[in-house]
Amino acid sequence: MLEISSHKRTVAAALSLAAALGSSALHADTVYQWKDEQGRTVFSQRAPADSKAVKVPKKIGKPTAPASLQPPVAPTRPAAPPAQASAPRPLSDEDKAKLARSCEQARTALRVMQEHGRSPYINEQGQRVYMSPEMKAERTADAERKAAEYCREP
Repeated sequence: MLEISSHKRTVAAALSLAAALGSSALHADTVYQWKDEQGRTVFSQRAPADSKAVKVPKKIGKPTAPASLQPPVAPTRPAAPPAQASAPRPLSDEDKAKLARSCEQARTALRVMQEHGRSPYINEQGQRVYMSPEMKAERTADAERKAAEYCREP
């Protein structure tokens, strides 16, 4: 029993020391960065004497998540001059062909949704299941929207 409480005290002391060191690191004025013998990047308040450490500039401001964790931002286009905004550009033959294929796919999807009573689909587990009335109404509305968008006259 004495051994367990001694272990608990050691762990508590180590945690207290880590917390104290961590909070003092937050207020450090100078931080150095270098690569160790194994090629790992090291950060410390003291530069080692035998390596070339680089002083890390202090950053002020609120922290941000890495780019991989941030939500994607839609690219913005510069505003077109008013004269160009009113005149749509003519579609190329390739664009017309893509639009015609999209129109046909949208019409086919809409026809399938309207003609079949119970529409099956494959769920995330790979099982064939049937759409609920709400899901079918949502998919039908989506097919109608796409047909209206893709089947317009260019």
